[in-house]
Amino acid sequence: MNAKVRKSKSSESRSKKPQSENQAIAKRLDEAIPLNTAEWQKVEQMLMRLTEFAPTDLVFDVASAIAFYADDQARRGYILGTADSCKLVA
Repeated sequence: MNAKVRKSKSSESRSKKPQSENQAIAKRLDEAIPLNTAEWQKVEQMLMRLTEFAPTDLVFDVASAIAFYADDQARRGYILGTADSCKLVA
């Protein structure tokens, strides 16, 4: 049987809402958080030192993992801060 399953419009809008909300949060964080900080420069320096001993691809993967982790933490902090602000206003 080749039955097609249709999504209702409400389920489609629910699936799009979190994605657009996450995009809005990411955009806000990108605008507000400086990328070139003393802390990140220290990480970059250590990663460059590691390239002497480790393959460049591995160092790049580590740098990407660090950046993704930091981005996730910033996003979580933004969401928590927003929730706290809403509680203060209410």
